[in-house]
Amino acid sequence: MALEENEDSISSDDLTPVDKVIEEEKQEFVREAIKRLKDKYRMPILLFYMEELSITEIADILRLPEGTVKTRLFRGKALLRKTLEELQYER
Repeated sequence: MALEENEDSISSDDLTPVDKVIEEEKQEFVREAIKRLKDKYRMPILLFYMEELSITEIADILRLPEGTVKTRLFRGKALLRKTLEELQYER
């Protein structure tokens, strides 16, 4: 699921111009946090959450054991959470 296609978000047609700007800023905030991750964590996160691939598919693409993919997703999410917090303080 692409960042722009969040199922829980309101249709962009229903958003006010101010809400649209806020949504775009949130998406850019998350993109920046993802960019700051090391490749070994960024790739599994992008493949899992953005491309909606299974752990098995990611393991095949990255030529890693499934357990390694699971570990990198777990650690990557923790690092992403920390990075988002750091970016929030930078603002």
